[in-house]
Amino acid sequence: MVDSRLAASFWSAVKDCLVTFHQFAPGDAAEKVSQFWLRLSSAPPPAAETGFEDMVYHSEPWYVACNLAESDLPLLENLQAYHAILSRNGLVSEVPYSTNPAYGYQQSRLITG
Repeated sequence: MVDSRLAASFWSAVKDCLVTFHQFAPGDAAEKVSQFWLRLSSAPPPAAETGFEDMVYHSEPWYVACNLAESDLPLLENLQAYHAILSRNGLVSEVPYSTNPAYGYQQSRLITG
């Protein structure tokens, strides 16, 4: 089970990505995130029995937001702004992202609990 504070920060980052990168109005982003979160939390067995409802937290908020917006955006072009969102939501250490495409996103450390 994912810690409730970490989960709240994760969904806040998804909402911030929808607003910042996909031009959702804040209220629309909050509704989209809430609807998705409710669908996940009410997953029928076996998902609920095997812990699959927490699998989403292994994804980046960036990609969850892109899926919810039905619009894939290039992460590398938005890396600094995305890092700011993660940092603001307490999801990443203060290690800066590499801008080297060979390393991509892996240079930062997500906080997982």
